[in-house]
Amino acid sequence: MVTLKRTGRRRSSTAVTIRTVAEQAAVSMMTVSNVINGTGKVSDQTRARVRQAIRNTGYVPNYEARRLASGGCSRIALLYSDQQTPFLAQVLLAAINASTAYGAQLLVRSSNRPTKRSTEKLVLNAARIGVQGLLLVPPYAELLVGSAVLSEMKATAIAAAGPLPSMNTVRIDNRSAARKLTTFLIRLGHRRIGFISGPPTHGDSLERRLGYQDALRKAGIPVQIELSREGDFTFQSGRVAAKQILDLLNRPTAIVASNDDMASGVVWVAQQRRLELPGDLSVAGFDDTPTALKSWPPLTVIR
Repeated sequence: MVTLKRTGRRRSSTAVTIRTVAEQAAVSMMTVSNVINGTGKVSDQTRARVRQAIRNTGYVPNYEARRLASGGCSRIALLYSDQQTPFLAQVLLAAINASTAYGAQLLVRSSNRPTKRSTEKLVLNAARIGVQGLLLVPPYAELLVGSAVLSEMKATAIAAAGPLPSMNTVRIDNRSAARKLTTFLIRLGHRRIGFISGPPTHGDSLERRLGYQDALRKAGIPVQIELSREGDFTFQSGRVAAKQILDLLNRPTAIVASNDDMASGVVWVAQQRRLELPGDLSVAGFDDTPTALKSWPPLTVIR
């Protein structure tokens, strides 16, 4: 049973409990509890009525009381590769805020070079200490597809390239976004456009590369392998890739990088070579992270 706590001014001297909400919504206290906890079978109409009753009273679930009553709290593990990027920082901050708001405990686990075996070991170790759900940042979700270790644990893949079996996914249409970004550059008059992808183990990498190629083909521009390089979503890998692309005798007039960190690496190399941006070279990034705001000149990005 879940108690409710008041967030605003008291309406009366009588404490409002889950019974109060149940009476107002004309349902059982168990139904109210199921709606709050997201459990059980409740019709959409009943769920809406219960939520309206909660709003009418101005109360929210007291998750701290629930934790104390049950003798514990939900445990969630976030698995991520050991790379310091703005994207991962934003994911971690959002996960901390959400778990705190719902009274859950967040555990963070990382690996420098994740493999299927090492990832399964991380999951099994997490299960042994009571973890009930997983948040998976690439490439962990892809590594766990079809793994038996997920049979007793709920998992959500963050930034997956597409639907994945046995888990929820939070994602964008990477292919469409990369196509739109490349098309924007083409409409500016660019015909020789370089591309820096992420690592092949990351689900987004292939989709963003395909989107770039889609845009070129639609505009009647041939896809040239020499204009593409692979990075690992870090600033340094963007620098390395940019040097290789800009060393070409017929260098591109624009470069699309698969994330803002690598795009910043491209800007760094261009400035070292005294190229005028965007006059000599246009640079586009992906994700619209704080890195894009700090870059000068500002990056063209898609979010």
